[in-house]
Amino acid sequence: MVVNVEAAGRTISGSSIVEISTWRGSGIPDNALRERVRGEAAAVKLPSGAVVLVLLNDANYSRIGARLALRAYAPSFTDLRDEFDPFVRLARLKNHSEIVELPKEGYPMIIKLERPQDPGSAVLVDPTNIETYRGHRVFIRSITIQITRENLEYSISRQFIWWRDYKGKHLDGSTSRYTDMQSKDFRSHIGPQSFSTEYHR
Repeated sequence: MVVNVEAAGRTISGSSIVEISTWRGSGIPDNALRERVRGEAAAVKLPSGAVVLVLLNDANYSRIGARLALRAYAPSFTDLRDEFDPFVRLARLKNHSEIVELPKEGYPMIIKLERPQDPGSAVLVDPTNIETYRGHRVFIRSITIQITRENLEYSISRQFIWWRDYKGKHLDGSTSRYTDMQSKDFRSHIGPQSFSTEYHR
């Protein structure tokens, strides 16, 4: 996944590799698709010093996975668009290596850390208007997806050292043993696992 941000007349990019393993359920409770996701959020450092992060969950706090890749690829390829069996679609998806653009309505959750080492500075952002820098609007120009066989990277897992203090916590400091579903504060729904599955390294 590559995130391209337009800032003050130039494009700044950040990328991440997400590994998705899928299998058929064993019948308990059903035979539906199962998946495991490993990887990190994509991070882009802005000229202002802030960092934009495209997280590993969507706006509903669900983990991104195979459906994210299908959402990007299916509109352009009939072998994916005209097939409804998820296992067949995923098998066919492996044969694609084209770079495709993720539709804006399919973007994962996007936040900005005003101060990268202060989780309290996290804010949700509109990808079309992240901030203003020297009179210019900063925005996400595109997010692209490509199927790859490259290995996982762990660059940002070591970049944000505060993650180690949030094990078992949400970003607002509350325990991750339960989630207050009535809370409107996005920080009470996400933790280090939204940034990286490898934060414990």
